[in-house]
Amino acid sequence: MSLNIPTFLQAFNHLSPIKWAIGNLAPYALAGVHSSCPEVPNGQCPVNDGEEVLHLYNSNGNAGLNLLAPGICLVVYRKLAFLLLEANRTRWALKERLGGDWTKHEKAVGADVVGEGKARVV
Repeated sequence: MSLNIPTFLQAFNHLSPIKWAIGNLAPYALAGVHSSCPEVPNGQCPVNDGEEVLHLYNSNGNAGLNLLAPGICLVVYRKLAFLLLEANRTRWALKERLGGDWTKHEKAVGADVVGEGKARVV
């Protein structure tokens, strides 16, 4: 976590499910926590309790909403991965229909270098 993150990185931070998971857990983990600083000369800590930590990191939002966001990220990322795989499969099928020579490619991928420069087809 950082207090001063550049704006272009903030967009990536909002795409991360980890940000939302921390936003959900922080209010529960820091509720009722009090700190003391005996090594400080006046004994006054810069941050006295969990609520001040939440305000410092701007994590004092709705914890339930922060729980919903990783679920939404999961669904969106899975859908995006499916669409990319489907597009890739469709492109390969289209290339095969247009007459691409896939036998050479399959032999090159299936060849395994064994021993002293000998190749065997798996």
